[in-house]
Amino acid sequence: NINHFLSQLTYFKAVSAGVKEQEAINHLEKALKKKRENNIRLDEKETVLLAIDTLQSVISQDFKASDIEVAVVTASNRYVKKLTADEIETYLNILSQKD
Repeated sequence: NINHFLSQLTYFKAVSAGVKEQEAINHLEKALKKKRENNIRLDEKETVLLAIDTLQSVISQDFKASDIEVAVVTASNRYVKKLTADEIETYLNILSQKD
């Protein structure tokens, strides 16, 4: 259940809690290790993409923008910014093109 799944990325640390906690942690750690090895720094876009990709992978489901909510907090803007459905749809389209 999506409501029982929470993941959070902080620089190169991955945290997860919920029903599929270990699967999410494994997915995040593997992805972060690969990005580090390729000297890819996680900016806001890459972080959001990784979070959504992890959710889709762990839940084994592709999402529509109306299925999930995404919020972002950055070092430069410590206020929670909830992404719009259009912004989420953009990220989902990027992920679908990577497949």
